[in-house]
Amino acid sequence: DKQLSRGEWRGGVRLTQIPTTEGAPARVLTSEAVEMLLKPDGRNLDTARTLAPGRLELIPAKAPGGAAAREGRRLLTAERLGMQFAEESQLRVLRADKRVRLESEIPPPAPTAARAQRGAPAAARPTQRVTTSDALTAQFTLASQELETLEQTGDFHYLEGEQQATAERAYYVAAEEKVTLTGATAPGIPAMILGH
Repeated sequence: DKQLSRGEWRGGVRLTQIPTTEGAPARVLTSEAVEMLLKPDGRNLDTARTLAPGRLELIPAKAPGGAAAREGRRLLTAERLGMQFAEESQLRVLRADKRVRLESEIPPPAPTAARAQRGAPAAARPTQRVTTSDALTAQFTLASQELETLEQTGDFHYLEGEQQATAERAYYVAAEEKVTLTGATAPGIPAMILGH
């Protein structure tokens, strides 16, 4: 009885990972070629990587009660994508190399009671954030599968509405909701911190 330990798919590959953790996003990986390695148990993922340019879409789960998701949809593209998984196929580390582009939909802030009383518009539109770089490494919490840290290095560019920034490195810590830029190339901006 041999167990499958490695799989390779070619030709318009589309793999969907439905989360087992409540509230975690679904993941859709597409590429012309994907290789996956399983853990010794033969059931759980160990690693997955594209062997050609790839695209990973993170589709947020609805909040309890059907409310809007806290995070918006994210789309990551790169020449190569790689993922490392924990014991039960939870995503632990995501890496992207060469021509990295991350598009993030940022939901509008939830309306407050005070804003509603002042007659503020009921539904604001989400904004679009685009970052590009040479490489990206993201780490996720095992229990909730939420983003923990995100690092983009090499020719980093940031665009969200009127805000723009360039740097050599960007490091995001989710618990602090801050991005630290180092090696900024814009004149007079050696480093800056942006709110989430």
